[in-house]
Amino acid sequence: TSPPPRSGRPRIPINPNAAIGVGLDQRWAAELAWEHYSHGQVFSEQNPGIDSLGLRLVRRLGVRR
Repeated sequence: TSPPPRSGRPRIPINPNAAIGVGLDQRWAAELAWEHYSHGQVFSEQNPGIDSLGLRLVRRLGVRR
């Protein structure tokens, strides 16, 4: 969970993200994902945000139709 917003300042989260992946078989896929978390420097220029780059392993659940 996120910490509560500072008094008098509303929280406006900005979270652009992108992913590209490849199917490994009918149930499994692998993805390379990028995410950015920030408040968009709306209230201050001192918060450039944080970037995350990761590898995801994805499994399909259920019956494929």
